[in-house]
Amino acid sequence: MKMLSPRRWYRGAFCVNTDKKLLNISFIQKALPCTQGTVSSDVRNVEIRVHNSLCFGLYRNDRQIGFARIITDLADIAVISDVYVAPEYRYIGLGSWLVDCCLAHPATHECTTVLCCLQVPQANVDSH
Repeated sequence: MKMLSPRRWYRGAFCVNTDKKLLNISFIQKALPCTQGTVSSDVRNVEIRVHNSLCFGLYRNDRQIGFARIITDLADIAVISDVYVAPEYRYIGLGSWLVDCCLAHPATHECTTVLCCLQVPQANVDSH
C-alpha cells in the first residue's frame, strides 16, 4: 500500500523515518514501557508491536535516538503511542517534532479521531 511506504522528515542532523528495516529492536526494547515486574519489554512483545504498527524511528547520524508508533485502521482512528526520545536528546523539541511527523503521515489524514497515549513514569509511592 503506497500510504505505508517509508517516509522521511529532516531537521538539521536529525531524521524521522518510517522504514522498519532501520529500527533497532534492542533500543526500542529498552525504551518501551515495561510490563509489571520486569526490567524491560520482552523481545517478542516488541517485535509484535513493531510488526503490527506504523513505526517512526528518530535518528541522528544513522543512530536511533527515538521512537513512536501509530496503531490505526486507516479509516476512523489512529493512536500515537510509545513516544520516546533518549534522555540526552530531550528538551530540544525532538519529541514534539516526532509527534508532528506522526500527525503529518497520510495514515492519519482520513481518521476522524487521533489520540496520543503517553505513559508517564510513576514515582514509587508507599501505599498504606
